[in-house]
Amino acid sequence: MSNEKANTKTLGMVPKDTKFRWNMNIKRQEYEDFYNIKYFNLFMAEWRIKADEETLPTRARYYRLRQFYTKGTVAVWNIKHTNSLGVAPYDVSDYDRYDFPIAGTLVNVHEISAEVIPAHKRSINDPKGFVIGYVQLNHRSVADVVKRYAKRLAEIDLVINTNLQVNKLPFIIETTDTDAARRKDIVQRILNNEVAVFANVSDVNAIKAISTAAPYIIDRLTQFKQSVENELKTYLGINNHASDVKRTYINAAETNSNNNEISGGADAFQQSLDRFSSEIKKYLGKTITFEKQERQEDIDPFAEDTTVKAKQYADEHKEDAQDGSVK
Repeated sequence: MSNEKANTKTLGMVPKDTKFRWNMNIKRQEYEDFYNIKYFNLFMAEWRIKADEETLPTRARYYRLRQFYTKGTVAVWNIKHTNSLGVAPYDVSDYDRYDFPIAGTLVNVHEISAEVIPAHKRSINDPKGFVIGYVQLNHRSVADVVKRYAKRLAEIDLVINTNLQVNKLPFIIETTDTDAARRKDIVQRILNNEVAVFANVSDVNAIKAISTAAPYIIDRLTQFKQSVENELKTYLGINNHASDVKRTYINAAETNSNNNEISGGADAFQQSLDRFSSEIKKYLGKTITFEKQERQEDIDPFAEDTTVKAKQYADEHKEDAQDGSVK
């Protein structure tokens, strides 16, 4: 018996409520995966490592950023007989009295030559050892933060999907086994927009429609989801004012406050990465910098004069704002 048939047979023996939970868990995981991938890509596109190709090849730069995202930390060292830096995970074996790592070993994931990745214990932040750096001041990974938000966003998407489904069923027809087929035909003909539907009087009198009375809340859930994503983007230092620019123009102070929070998020990452750059220069003699990418959407439309720009936008859309249809 093939695996597919075996799985189908096994699934057929599972109670319906268990199948439902399985399907919900699968859907929930799909949503979580989507947001984890989305914010991994956003983070990787947000930062750039500047170094010459010999010192740190392009693939090594990508690897370093990926380690920062997934692990929050990475080690670098001078590779013997070259002008290049090695990049790898590490294990700490010794700490000082302030709980800072002072010695450890490099993790040779792919069993590369010991000439490239030394196998013995080495000092940390030492010219003869290796230098470690963190992406966050709390030494945690970016993924730790994103996963928390991904779970919340997945739950919102599940509710949105449920609300969408229940709004496809505006009423329930009460029937019995003996007349189900006839009454289903009557309803189907009505839904097919037939001008006149001929039916037995008994069927017409017996058909009762029960409204599900399911409220449409997708618009509010979408707005809530946007606020959760904006919160995450602010933490990561990623611009999000453009996504809600039609409301932010109304209150210039709120716009400036949001911009300050976004800058604060980016500055926290930058501070930790700058410290890493300084220690690489100090102990390994190499110049490497981390820079946040400036993209077109990062440009604040009110940056030159927030108050004037906000008032101008409000005046231009005054009539729309009064009737609640800001465009």
